[in-house]
Amino acid sequence: MSAQQLADACARLGLPLSRSALANFESGRRPTVSLAEVLVLGKALGVPPIELVFPVGRQELVEVLPGQEMGTWQSVKWFAGEDSFAVRGPNGKWYGTDENEQAHQESATYYYRWHDIYMKQCVDALSAAKGARKAAGVAATEAEQQAHLRHAKSEDAQYRVCRKLLRDHRADMRRRDVTPPDLRGKAFENIDDQAEEPA
Repeated sequence: MSAQQLADACARLGLPLSRSALANFESGRRPTVSLAEVLVLGKALGVPPIELVFPVGRQELVEVLPGQEMGTWQSVKWFAGEDSFAVRGPNGKWYGTDENEQAHQESATYYYRWHDIYMKQCVDALSAAKGARKAAGVAATEAEQQAHLRHAKSEDAQYRVCRKLLRDHRADMRRRDVTPPDLRGKAFENIDDQAEEPA
């Protein structure tokens, strides 16, 4: 992509950047880039914007704070809220300190990630139960049918456990002043309104 093509793509996305501005970014003559520019440049170049901030796959270490380096991939995970801020131990491995881990686990991003995990577990269990019931309907033998029905019952129980975990997690989010995302679909119907269900 030429500089002009990139400039045109940025303009189409609503943030005109001249060829000279792009050249200044490349050469380092302009040392700062706004967040809006990073987002538009990422979209225009067809890459996740975070790769414009952290050179994944091209550099092992990156300066994340003034005078403080961190592994590039660890930096990406910290920036995206997937992991805590990491420091390098004497063995060369990256790890989060207790303080950094605590800060990470109190972040809204952390709560949203677990929310996604619990949602997926609910949907997977319901889907597996439905598949098992369908298989039971076309089973060749009584024994095979019963095995599929037992599997469906087990997945139904797993769904109830996951639903309870999700409901409790959403309540915990609210207690911590984190607004849970909207839930749609039969799997999550009335999840916030129900009294505690047996697992």
